Amino acid sequence: MRLWLFLFSLTFVSAFFTWVLINVTKKKAMMDIPNDRSSHVVPTPRGGGAALILTFFVGLFAIYVKEVINDPMFLALILGGGFIAWIGWVDDKRGVDAKWRLLVQTIAAVFSLFLLKEVPELPLIAHLPVLEYVAYIVAALAIIWSTNLFNFMDGINGLAGFETLTVSLGAAIILYISGEKLYSASLLLLSVSTLGFLIFNFPNAKIFMGDVGSSFLGFTMAIYAIGVSAEDVISPWSWVILYGYFVVDSTITLMTRMMTGQPWLKAHNLHAYQKWSRKTGSHTRVTLGIVALNVFWLFPFALLATEFYDYSALIALVALLPIAFWVIRSKAGVKGVELTS
Repeated sequence: MRLWLFLFSLTFVSAFFTWVLINVTKKKAMMDIPNDRSSHVVPTPRGGGAALILTFFVGLFAIYVKEVINDPMFLALILGGGFIAWIGWVDDKRGVDAKWRLLVQTIAAVFSLFLLKEVPELPLIAHLPVLEYVAYIVAALAIIWSTNLFNFMDGINGLAGFETLTVSLGAAIILYISGEKLYSASLLLLSVSTLGFLIFNFPNAKIFMGDVGSSFLGFTMAIYAIGVSAEDVISPWSWVILYGYFVVDSTITLMTRMMTGQPWLKAHNLHAYQKWSRKTGSHTRVTLGIVALNVFWLFPFALLATEFYDYSALIALVALLPIAFWVIRSKAGVKGVELTS
């Protein structure tokens, strides 16, 4: 009971750290200035994700001492995640070329997989042993992709924070039901750390998460998904489902931009959620709509995917296809086309 009370108390610690960062980033002129790709109109401090990361690390050390989380996962989250957070903070402060960010992300991914040692098995591995090595390549690419897609999707007030909240809480519940209470507690830690930041980010943003926060959260989600799924207590497809909206919107948007010859490495505002926020004139409505999708549509399917493990890939297909259809209908990635009434 003391552990759970400690975890919930960290919400206020995270909120305090965020309040401090609002003042620090203003003094250091770490401001996000609106441009033609922005979804905001007022200059706003960025880098607020550092507050939730600091809180998460403090809590992680505490529950590690209590043997709530094992050595490989702890080290991957602290060392790999810390490396990602560092390059994100530098990027928020003065900018970092994309190739250097990618290099750091690759090093962090490979290093973390070395620490974790095991990754979820690919289908048919019993018949094709070479797939054991392919699985590590797939896992590394998944970590890098998750790190970046979270950054892509951090474009309106509260969206990245609530995605973290719903995915981590959803996974924590599934793990708790499956009897894995230790990882469930550490995921709850990620939830409460994010909740403290959200107080200042939604509905009206007094500070943005920045690359330091979004990149770290994308990386952390992937480490949890790979590390915990390798122990067969939750289906890897349950993570894909929980993470479904971000995965589908970012992937379809990127593929559309690539196929239409757009400079897909450059920043843009063509994701489905961005088009809907412009159509509705409200960040709040779009963010809460995606929260409802995560809670009432994706979470039940994620729960089913672990309960019926052998059919989890099919369950994921059923859960994500309607979202893919909606994203395509929203003209995600299509330049010069806005949604109309």
